[in-house]
Amino acid sequence: MYDASRGWLWVPGGEWASAWVSWRYGDGYIGWAPIPPVIGWSDGAGLIPSGLAIDEWIPPFWYCFVEEEFFFKEQVKDYITLSARNDTLVKLTKNVTSYAASDHHVINRAIDIDRIEKDTGQAINRYRIVDVESRRAECRARVKDGEMAFYRPDVSTATRGPAPRSLSSNQPARATQQPFVTDDMLKWQGKERRKL
Repeated sequence: MYDASRGWLWVPGGEWASAWVSWRYGDGYIGWAPIPPVIGWSDGAGLIPSGLAIDEWIPPFWYCFVEEEFFFKEQVKDYITLSARNDTLVKLTKNVTSYAASDHHVINRAIDIDRIEKDTGQAINRYRIVDVESRRAECRARVKDGEMAFYRPDVSTATRGPAPRSLSSNQPARATQQPFVTDDMLKWQGKERRKL
């Protein structure tokens, strides 16, 4: 979540997924933003609140947008558009956030890979995810023989430790403080203007 006085914060939860983010898609762009802790998860119901209600809790400047053709680049961070365009890109795209649970696994169903392959004309590699016992093992065998290794730490009650202070009284996140602008951002802005 983003706190105007502290910046970006991470609040750990009890359900593991590779990334808890809101997804937007359309008009040639894909965007993602962290889901704030006020939005919960239930194996039976999914994200709570779900659908468009998520948009009430995530201001446009939280999103990272890339043109869909660059979404699967190894260094996707190099293709993120300037956040100054986010208000426009949020209006051009649709919230497609969709998570489901199957056999105690969280499945991200937001981005349809077949559709992106069709829209971009690019084949996208698919990997089978396999569990490994440690972060070190994940680093050693990250991608091999059509498999991608992931370490998922145990978040059972026995290993969690004390719970963090409740954040349920927080108000919805609002863009009260814009992020700072770096030289790299200004360079990208110049490139974007020339492209437009």
